[in-house]
Amino acid sequence: MSMNADEDQVKARLEQLRCHFTWKLLIEDTELSELENRVFDEIEFLNTKFNVGIHNLLAYVKHLNGQNKEALESLKEAEDLMQREHAGQSEAMKLVTWGNYAWLYYHMGRLADTQIYLDKVENTCKKFAGPSCYTMECPEMDCEEGWALLKCGEHLQEVCRPLLLHNGMP
Repeated sequence: MSMNADEDQVKARLEQLRCHFTWKLLIEDTELSELENRVFDEIEFLNTKFNVGIHNLLAYVKHLNGQNKEALESLKEAEDLMQREHAGQSEAMKLVTWGNYAWLYYHMGRLADTQIYLDKVENTCKKFAGPSCYTMECPEMDCEEGWALLKCGEHLQEVCRPLLLHNGMP
């Protein structure tokens, strides 16, 4: 099989993931620095156990700015927070971070690393009997998607509100 065919298969798998790279976040180039500053403010000033989502979003913004090394550092911080703050919780919570890793490595041309994270997602989805090998429905992912959509544009609140209400958030 050729390298292009392998890459096409990997891309088809990546497109099934639920993460910042597939949520179609509407971020204008002119809004990137403002969004990055808001995320940094939240990391610095908010005392929250939910910083995993903040670091996932920061990683995506860093990637959009062409700062893939810094994006990897943000994903590492998200993983570390999951270990410290959510160690006993479901592996489903890790799916967004793993999806972001897979996409980031893909964009960096590191297909072997991409496959490592695709395998992690696939194994978790199979364990929870997800609808496909690379996605599953769970409140943790719904909440992180809704939160990311809200952070990336005030105009999306109408879209996100039903999603958040469905998961018990005001």
